[in-house]
Amino acid sequence: GYVKARDIPDNYLFKKGHAYFIKKDVNWYYRTRNPDALKFMNQKHDILIDLHLTRNFIFDYIVGMSLARFKVGRYRDVPNYYDMMIQVNEEPTFEYFIQQVQYYLDMINRPELTPHFQNV
Repeated sequence: GYVKARDIPDNYLFKKGHAYFIKKDVNWYYRTRNPDALKFMNQKHDILIDLHLTRNFIFDYIVGMSLARFKVGRYRDVPNYYDMMIQVNEEPTFEYFIQQVQYYLDMINRPELTPHFQNV
């Protein structure tokens, strides 16, 4: 995850399995040079869910460059890097947005559709 600070706070350093990058890992084009972020972008994930409620150029870049097979995020006119966009009111709560993402993913993740997508 991205930490908008000069250094990663000490309490973040003890979270196993989590990688963080900070301001100095991002150039003025908002492109990250952090090895963990670059590794994440180059992995072929089945799904990437962007839970940011506000526009974030750093994460726009990561989502846009990601090799994920299916990308989900909040509706935006541009940039449009998502395969599925969820339109919510202007100021949704984080919990509400997660509920909407879960609702629509459950709607399309039906067992009867699974055989058709096994070789995609």
